[in-house]
Amino acid sequence: MGKILVLGCDDVGFEVARRFERRSVVVVDKSTKRVEHLKFNVGYDAVVGDFGSPETLRKASIESAKVVIISTLEFSETKRALEAINQIKSELNICPLVLALAMDESEVWEAQRLGASVVVPQNQVLAEAVVKELYECKMIER
Repeated sequence: MGKILVLGCDDVGFEVARRFERRSVVVVDKSTKRVEHLKFNVGYDAVVGDFGSPETLRKASIESAKVVIISTLEFSETKRALEAINQIKSELNICPLVLALAMDESEVWEAQRLGASVVVPQNQVLAEAVVKELYECKMIER
C-alpha cells in the first residue's frame, strides 16, 4: 500500500490520520510543537513545514503517496497546496488521488478545477453525521 499524506493536522487532520495505520501515514503540519508530539508521543511519521511548498511535500515523500489529503478548511491554503502538488505531479510524473475539504459547495468546483480528485464539503459531512446519529439513537425511523 502506498503512503497516505495528510496535510494539516489540527482536529480534522488528526482524526483522519488516526483512522489509518501509523506506518502508512505521513503528516505535514506547520506547527513544530504538533509535529514533535505526533512523532515522539504518538509514533507518526511527521514533517514540519508549509504544505503549500513543493520542498516540504518532497521532504514528506509525496512521490510515494497513493493518497494526499488536504485537511485544512482555509481555502487559500488548499489552493496553495493544490498548486504545489500539481507542480510536483508534473515534475515527477506521479498521480496520487488528492482529496480536499471545503467549507461548502461554493469551494468544491474551484478545488476540482485546481486538481483535487475528490472534494468533501464540510456541511455535507456534518449533515450526514447528524442524520446517522438520529437513526442510530432511534430518534427517527428510516
